[in-house]
Amino acid sequence: MIVGSLNIRGEGSILNRKCISRIIRNGEADQFSLQETKLAVIDRVKAGNLWNQDSIGWSYSKAEGRSGGLEILWKEHNTEVVLSFKGHGFLGVKVRRKDRYFYFVNIYSPCSLSGKKLLWKELLIHRDKFSDGEWMMGGDFNAMKSDGERKVSSNGWSAESRLFADFIEESRLIDFPASDNQFSWYSGDGKVMSRIDHFLVDDSLIDRWGIVDQRIGPRSISDHCPVWIIINKKNWGPEHFMVNNSWFKNKEFLPFVASEWDKIRLEGEEDELRDVVELMSEATRKMWLNLKIKENMLLQKSRVKWDADGDMNSRYFHCTMKARRRGNFINSIQSKNGVVESVGEIQKEVMRHFANKFSEPVFQRPSLEGISLKAISYREKCTL
Repeated sequence: MIVGSLNIRGEGSILNRKCISRIIRNGEADQFSLQETKLAVIDRVKAGNLWNQDSIGWSYSKAEGRSGGLEILWKEHNTEVVLSFKGHGFLGVKVRRKDRYFYFVNIYSPCSLSGKKLLWKELLIHRDKFSDGEWMMGGDFNAMKSDGERKVSSNGWSAESRLFADFIEESRLIDFPASDNQFSWYSGDGKVMSRIDHFLVDDSLIDRWGIVDQRIGPRSISDHCPVWIIINKKNWGPEHFMVNNSWFKNKEFLPFVASEWDKIRLEGEEDELRDVVELMSEATRKMWLNLKIKENMLLQKSRVKWDADGDMNSRYFHCTMKARRRGNFINSIQSKNGVVESVGEIQKEVMRHFANKFSEPVFQRPSLEGISLKAISYREKCTL
């Protein structure tokens, strides 16, 4: 599922609608959110013109006068919207996909700090109220987490930045770094720029969809840039089996591995090899189950309240490992022929890069053939 967002600064003009349609089409979006539509009513004709497809669903929040207005569009063939909800500065939908629920919230934050505080408070209330699904908030938050997300800024973190960072922490969502562009909003003269458009994503949703990045696209007719959630659809081949050093501290680990290995027979046809793979998978499942049981026993013995509530200190390490995994992910590479994104092209470019590192350039060395040079005699050589 590909999700995008853009503050369009008015959807009414033909030029803006064509621009939105091109961005959605080029991004191959399954769902797209718009802020500042400046429209009081959005019907099927207006929604369909943006996507050029018949099976389009949409939900909107009307503009207040000539400002504001929110809209969420989605493909109906793979998305079932159960309900929608709205408030001052946000519009949300509850989606059912493959017997799971997801909440998508489109954000258009007020400019005043008091308005932002009210918005953040209301979002946290809805986050706790609808706890039967995974969450994703995206749009124009009109706020930055740190001073580094703004060019031409004041010294140090502002109170607003600290409050916004606190809101993200309380929401239990993740705002991972953006790629391609550092900033999502530019002033008219281009001297002031900031990253005020964000996607905040549930940690479990990152794993389920394979989200590795949020990309800020190129600026078009709006002073905002489109923001995209990047999902890893690349097939890099078989994954390596990873061994944790802590496993060897368990006295039962090596006997367990030896007994399971004795059951494996690598001779035979394809069906027998498939049985071996299933057996190895079952052995891995048993091993993790035993480790989980031991962890639960330790938690029961510790009787620490924050452990009992599920807020274990291991959550920090899991988030750190996932952040490192996202940071190590290669989505594209800049080559001499431009940006390459496919797996085959990336592999070839990496091979070419390191082959050049370990190879010596071939060039014509000077030769002394045909040149008569003065030479010392054998006797003179012996006296040296």
